[in-house]
Amino acid sequence: ELYFPIITILLFGIMLLGFQHFEPDNLRPILGKGFGNVLKGVQATVLVYIGFEIMMTLIAFMKEPGKAVKAVMVGTGIPILFYTVISIVVIGVLTVDEVKTLTWPTASLVNYIEYSGGFVENFQVFFLIVWILAIYSTFVASHYMASLGMGQIVSKDFSVFTYILNPIIYIVAIVPQNLDEVFKLGDLAGYMGLFASVIVPILLFVIVLIRKKGYKRKVLKNDENKT
Repeated sequence: ELYFPIITILLFGIMLLGFQHFEPDNLRPILGKGFGNVLKGVQATVLVYIGFEIMMTLIAFMKEPGKAVKAVMVGTGIPILFYTVISIVVIGVLTVDEVKTLTWPTASLVNYIEYSGGFVENFQVFFLIVWILAIYSTFVASHYMASLGMGQIVSKDFSVFTYILNPIIYIVAIVPQNLDEVFKLGDLAGYMGLFASVIVPILLFVIVLIRKKGYKRKVLKNDENKT
């Protein structure tokens, strides 16, 4: 809640400044190669939105759990809006062909921003602020949930696991030897998050249905025995 307004203001400020180099023709032709190619890109982009599975834990701490669905929809909709605006501006400024060759297109977009004679001429520092705050917020939430989950599994205070996880995270972080391996590790983490957010809830739902049926049968048998 504290960082969100800061991230929003800085991010959209950077995007607005980037519009001085925006060319609408760079976005054309829209769907020029058909909608099928758009669907192929879903596999690469769906991992970006992984993280909403945290709500499966946060619901237990909500004062009004009934609003969990609305919270998830709003929380997911805001990043979708951000990514859509960023994608449009980046492609409109850098063109599709150039974006394909860049590792971090948004960071490259910041280099195009010029505001000569202003109080600040180098906007990379603002982009770094946005990036650091976003990463910090994501890391803290994930680290807390992991520590809490491990603590509940072994019935121990979760604060102990906040320290235990730190060296593990560090070791995993230094395993990749180059940028390609970093991206592969990120994809692996994304697929694990996708499994946790999609497959696990389905399995739990099936288990609940089975247990409900078993409970109903048990109640019916008890009623029959009483009669």
